[in-house]
Amino acid sequence: MSSLEEATKRLGEPGPGYPVLLTPRDTAGEKEIEVFRGAGEGAQPLGLAALEGVIPAPIEPATLKMALAELGRLTSGRSNATPDALASVIQGVLPGFRHIAAEARLDDRI
Repeated sequence: MSSLEEATKRLGEPGPGYPVLLTPRDTAGEKEIEVFRGAGEGAQPLGLAALEGVIPAPIEPATLKMALAELGRLTSGRSNATPDALASVIQGVLPGFRHIAAEARLDDRI
């Protein structure tokens, strides 16, 4: 369904179906497909058709420790944890990481 009115109207109809409202992907983090495997990482079969495990690329323990400490500081409330600040810390450990910001949020649709 493409309209809220049509989905709402069909809510009370008898039958096994349930109306699904399809909306454009325009919120932060919303994608058609999610790929978590980056440069230097491998895939591990999990026995599921649409899901693989990730074999992580090696990370220097000291670099990871510093990034985790910084993420802890940012999320503790002692500083301003902006999306850009969080992305910067993550990019320090995972150079291929890219955050795509959007004005809309999925929570605003609910």
